Amino acid sequence: MNLSGLSQTQPSLNPREVTAALNDAATYATTLHVILLSKYGEDIYEVDPLELYARLQEDFGANLPEANEQRIQAILLATSTDAFYDDIRVFTATCNTLLAGDPGFDDMDDLSVAEIFWGLYEIELNHGESEICTEIQRMIAREVNEEAEDSSGVEELRPNYVLREMAEHRKNLRTQLFKIGIRDFELPPVSGSM
Repeated sequence: MNLSGLSQTQPSLNPREVTAALNDAATYATTLHVILLSKYGEDIYEVDPLELYARLQEDFGANLPEANEQRIQAILLATSTDAFYDDIRVFTATCNTLLAGDPGFDDMDDLSVAEIFWGLYEIELNHGESEICTEIQRMIAREVNEEAEDSSGVEELRPNYVLREMAEHRKNLRTQLFKIGIRDFELPPVSGSM
């Protein structure tokens, strides 16, 4: 599934809700990407991010928090290239940025399994599916195994927590998209049972 078709359909955005979303440091990268695509079309991939921030300020009166600036940069890189799937540094920084709004270059902590799978979900939603390089596949397997070992015996940390967390993010993302005016788009489930 890919959101790039939104630039052709030109959905009617709710300007007040768009401004609120742009100013909110908890706004998902997908919501920011949809706003950019809906308002400016495919040329967002060719324009310097600073120019995009200036356009958002001019058109919506938005004062983007740094977290949203980082999310915009991450989502534009991940949707206009295959670097997310090919480069472990880009993968890690993008997954960190999507939820935390910070690429994590300073502390380079390991990703949680929830961060990894949300990153995969959100980037596939925006970019489409692509083959993940072997190095990233190994890192994902290592993190899943380490987290499973660390959480054995702790009920709330068992693998279902990842599905619960992802379902919560999906619900919040759907709410954000609905508020800004995207009402006829259905997000894919995070598992077969949702």
